[in-house]
Amino acid sequence: MHALRPSAEVLNAAAGSSNERLPSVDLQLQPSAPSTSGVRQSPHNALDRLRRVFTKKIQPSSAENVVRGLGVAAETLLRCVFSRSQAQQIRVYSEVPLLQVQAQLVELGVPREALNAIKVFPIGKLATHGSETAPRVWYDPFANYHKAFQFRDRFARESYPITCTVHGLSDYRLLYDRLLRVLLAETNYTDSFLCSTDACRSALRKLFAQLEEILEARYGVRRRYNGRFDVLPLPIDCTFYSPGDRGLARKTLGIPKSAFVILYVGRLSFLKCDLLPLLTALASSTSQWKGMEWTLCLAGTTERRYIERIHAFAREVGIPPQRLRVFLNVSDEEKVALLRAADVFTSPSDSLQECFGLSVAEAMATGIPQVVADWSGYREVVLDGVTGFTVPTHWAECDEDLGSTASLLGWQFDNVLLSQTVAMDPGKWLSAIIRLATNESLRASFSRESRRRAVERFSMEAVARQHFDLWQELSDLPRPSLPDISQRRQIESISYGTAFDHFPTGMASLDSSVRCSGLSRPIAEAVVRYAPGYLIDTGAFSPALIRQILQIAQDEGPTPLRSLVAAGHGHGCDAFVLRHVMWAVKQGLLEWDEVAPVRTAGPNTC
Repeated sequence: MHALRPSAEVLNAAAGSSNERLPSVDLQLQPSAPSTSGVRQSPHNALDRLRRVFTKKIQPSSAENVVRGLGVAAETLLRCVFSRSQAQQIRVYSEVPLLQVQAQLVELGVPREALNAIKVFPIGKLATHGSETAPRVWYDPFANYHKAFQFRDRFARESYPITCTVHGLSDYRLLYDRLLRVLLAETNYTDSFLCSTDACRSALRKLFAQLEEILEARYGVRRRYNGRFDVLPLPIDCTFYSPGDRGLARKTLGIPKSAFVILYVGRLSFLKCDLLPLLTALASSTSQWKGMEWTLCLAGTTERRYIERIHAFAREVGIPPQRLRVFLNVSDEEKVALLRAADVFTSPSDSLQECFGLSVAEAMATGIPQVVADWSGYREVVLDGVTGFTVPTHWAECDEDLGSTASLLGWQFDNVLLSQTVAMDPGKWLSAIIRLATNESLRASFSRESRRRAVERFSMEAVARQHFDLWQELSDLPRPSLPDISQRRQIESISYGTAFDHFPTGMASLDSSVRCSGLSRPIAEAVVRYAPGYLIDTGAFSPALIRQILQIAQDEGPTPLRSLVAAGHGHGCDAFVLRHVMWAVKQGLLEWDEVAPVRTAGPNTC
């Protein structure tokens, strides 16, 4: 049963009820910082390998080096939230200890002084229901939407807002692997998907509607997402990406001082965008340049055969080699130098994965006018006629026969095939480029407005403020009630004790009794010290609780499991304590009193 939305009076009262600083923001940090150089996909089974064969046909080098924008965006969001925190505390749940978490954050560029406001808990603490670790507002920057809602559904005694940043939406697996799981969970008015643009928000709403319709029409199941969709842009570092000495940048990069430089920065791949139409337009524009020199610079990570194709096509259409410069696998510092060396930034985006355009915003922060496709979130990042020009695009609904191709050939197949049907007007693109090339005052105006817009809208400070304002708003809303935790059965939560109780010889009950086995204290202590470190790090295992159990058994002699479980309530729930007792039996620290457990296991039947 879904929580109803509160009345307008309640919402208005809540809006003015709290002047206190947001107590905390909670998030789960992945085992290692999401390094963009390390986001790889490797074949795990026969079907994966088959998909890779087809994928290499459309992006030949992808198998060796697939780098996603998600990694860049998640890194930047983490740095933004941690280094510009407006909460009293940021609580991190992680599989690794505090020092490793701090090292990851410093590597991301979080100032060391900001680490003082970060408290790290083992991920297992989320399951203990303690007030110390009850989230105030949950934030997921990694697009693991389903996990956030599953955590709350499974473990929370009181509701709390869940917010998730949305990245690319055109991977077919998103529907089943993530959004379906969100629909199966309980959602409410305090939850929000954080979309970088309104285009992203509209697409996500349509995907949820599609999934809801399929569930109801095919399975007779009516499920709805009851939360909200907020638009919050992705952040960029406007201190790092800033205007600089153009002459020095060109000298460093070996770019002619007098040339009009057109720059594209991004992944050099058909999966990102098709650059050939730009070369076609430039090759046929000789008379329009009126003797001006121009240079097209392409920079980014690449697929080898794609670049070979670019060079071969340029030669065939008559573009001189000195007019086309390619910079591969550039560092952030080299990217800034390229932006400062450029006169105009361009991106003919045609990808269904594109929701925002970080490289466009970075160019804007560097004060470079933009000429980009009027596509998806680009039209919201770039102000047409103010910071640059957006070039019309056209598409057709031509995907009727692609219903199952992605599941066989990989999501990239559908995306590349459909991107080849998105048409940006090459004539209008060229007109916009030449208009800027021949109008220095217009370029200067666009440059000033670009820098101003980037700082006001996309800077770390501006985006952090928008996030924390939203989290404060959601935190102040009345908390909807949750069903009793014992009634929240999860589709993905196995009742192990019921399903597998016929595996052992017998099942212990709370009336079973144990006693100390007689192991010497040094041996017993060694056994405890060598407990699995992973379980200790995640908070799933407590050496202190084991020692308490052993002390009780030593002091009181044969002890019913019921008494040991009751004595251990300060550490966790009944099951948590009982697992420790059974571990002690397993390791020979405790033994059954006189006879083994008598409760018979369930029948070995289906």
